[in-house]
Amino acid sequence: MRAFFHSPYVCLLLVIGLLASVTPVMKAVFTKDQVDPITVAALRTIIPFAVLFPIAACRNRVVLMSLRRRDLKELSALGVLGIGSYLVAATGLSYTTVTHYVLIYSLLPGCTAILMAVLKHRRLTTLTIIGIALSFLGCIVAVTTKGAQEIGSAGTVGDALVLLFTVMLALHLVASRQITKRVGTLTAHTVMFGSTSLVMIGAAWSGMKPGLSTLSLSTWIALSYIGLATVAVFLLRAHALKTLPPTTVASFHNLIPVCTLLIADLWLGEPHQGGTVLGAAIILTGLEVLRRAHMNPGLDMARGSTPVATAAPAGASVPA
Repeated sequence: MRAFFHSPYVCLLLVIGLLASVTPVMKAVFTKDQVDPITVAALRTIIPFAVLFPIAACRNRVVLMSLRRRDLKELSALGVLGIGSYLVAATGLSYTTVTHYVLIYSLLPGCTAILMAVLKHRRLTTLTIIGIALSFLGCIVAVTTKGAQEIGSAGTVGDALVLLFTVMLALHLVASRQITKRVGTLTAHTVMFGSTSLVMIGAAWSGMKPGLSTLSLSTWIALSYIGLATVAVFLLRAHALKTLPPTTVASFHNLIPVCTLLIADLWLGEPHQGGTVLGAAIILTGLEVLRRAHMNPGLDMARGSTPVATAAPAGASVPA
């Protein structure tokens, strides 16, 4: 039984289930209980830090203690950029639908590939360009269908915020590659979650709505699930990557949008128009093209760098 749960493929299936369910749970908390996005984003940052810090202190205490002031500043800035973008994501989701959220977030591999090319970390090939174009085309088809347009101007603002979140996370992926590789994934993200937690606590203290004491037990359970699922994804994916190549992990992540759309339909009652299904299919095709394009390590322009698992959120390191 223990070997079963240590299987990397079981870990990936759990990752898919957690990531596919987190977004619908967040949307349910926003719509049914009127919880402020700042509260959700803060807990989604603080809970992972509370779990990661003891683990890092036990396993990587020497590395943590040897971090230079320059490293701490860089990791803190990267944490605010990437993990702090959870606040942008939560705010966007509070205005738009789960369907739009997951489809726009699926542009992360394409945005990451574009930024890597702009910053001269990786060359664009014809296959990469095709994959990026298909991803963006599919997203446009899906979010501009007749049913999608009914979400109104508030939904448009939400879509824009989700797109901003996706770009912020893509930039975080590219910018954090080197320092994460140097100090280790666990150490880097413990510091990033910790520093961002301070920012989130300040934001929550000054901006969240009153009335948290009136929330039901089920709401607190949902909020705790969001935070624990976030850190569980990080740990499970890291375990899977010990034995599986990033391309395999990326392939499994292509299932997340599909599962999320099914949950949004069955649980939240978000109808899927023909254009939504068609757009999602085009996006998935683009993601697979991108994955195949990035299987060639010779495209890296910097010697010794490692390719990003383009279909895995956060380069297989930062949970989404």
